[in-house]
Formats: sequence, C-alpha cells, structure tokens
Amino acid sequence: MDLDHLTDQQLNALVAKTLGIKHANFAPCDNWQDAWPLIQRHNIALIPDHYRQDWIAMAYPGFLDHTDMVVEMVGRQMKHTNPLRAAMLAFLNIHRTLRLDLPH
Repeated sequence: MDLDHLTDQQLNALVAKTLGIKHANFAPCDNWQDAWPLIQRHNIALIPDHYRQDWIAMAYPGFLDHTDMVVEMVGRQMKHTNPLRAAMLAFLNIHRTLRLDLPH
C-alpha cells in the first residue's frame, strides 16, 4: 500500500486501526496530543529539512550517528511538510517492516 497518497483522515484511520483505537476524534496527523505518545514510544526522530522545507521522520531500525559536525541517518526516511504526518508514516512503515504486535 502506498501511504503517501492517503489523505490525513485516511492515514489517521489506518494508525487508529493499527493501534486498535475506536474513537473518531483520534487524529495523530493533526494533533500533537495524539501523536506524541506514539512518537515517544517508538523512538521516532523528527528532523527539520530546511533546504526542502520538509520534516524527516525515522523510526527504528533507523538510527542517527553524529559527530560535532555531521548527522548521518541510516534507515527508511519518511518526509512531509507536516511533521506529525511524517511521523505517522514512519510509525506505519516500521510497524509493517517489523510486523509489530502493538498493545491497545
């Protein structure tokens, strides 16, 4: 499934279904209160890409390696102008990659 072509509402519904959440007001692509627990629990990195005016989101098995001058990102990077949408794309990507069985 190509997640990039889904609307925010469709992506919200897919994240809710993945988590087993039933309430209609769950909107992690638009609401930090819904998104932040997922970002934190799944160690999703959000990095601004000032050159392209995007946000880069990456979840394990990606990792960041940094020195004083360079940050290197290894893993599947999801990009979008909306940082929450980028994070939810990373969440769904890692869920699909690792076939995680998430608690409700």
